[in-house]
Amino acid sequence: MSILSIIAIFDILKHKIPNLLLMILLIINLLSGEIIFNLNKVTLEGTLQRVGCLAVIFAILYPFFAIGALGAGDVKLILVTVLGVEKPLLFVLMVFAIAAVESVIKILCVGNVRIRIVHLLEYFKTIVRTKAVIPYEDFSLSSDDKLDHSIHLSVPILLAALFFCIESHI
Repeated sequence: MSILSIIAIFDILKHKIPNLLLMILLIINLLSGEIIFNLNKVTLEGTLQRVGCLAVIFAILYPFFAIGALGAGDVKLILVTVLGVEKPLLFVLMVFAIAAVESVIKILCVGNVRIRIVHLLEYFKTIVRTKAVIPYEDFSLSSDDKLDHSIHLSVPILLAALFFCIESHI
């Protein structure tokens, strides 16, 4: 959990998730996942299930990365984190539910609901008109818009991991 906290701090302050921290988290989750879920038995079936689950989650996340809605660090962090979770798909759903709530709160606090909705509709209209998916970040309202109003997915990941940790001990 402390590694996820450090990653969230880096993400908020630097808008980057260091690969070294992701590697540390990967090692921790691989070791803890094998111990917790497979009771110290590494099986081919268990390994194939995990790889298959990662492939499904990656396939779901990749289109969002391709249009710029998710950063590479966000995708890598989700994939590395789900290795240490017993119910990975539920975990990913919870991450995005928390991120959605955070987004709504942020939009309401900034007070630009109408501007954001119009901007999103213009983005979809452009996709339909040009018949090409352009990165959402290229369709930004202004040059500093992305950084000022971005959602750092590391925070919802941390909160979902905390929930799963607490839930597993109840």
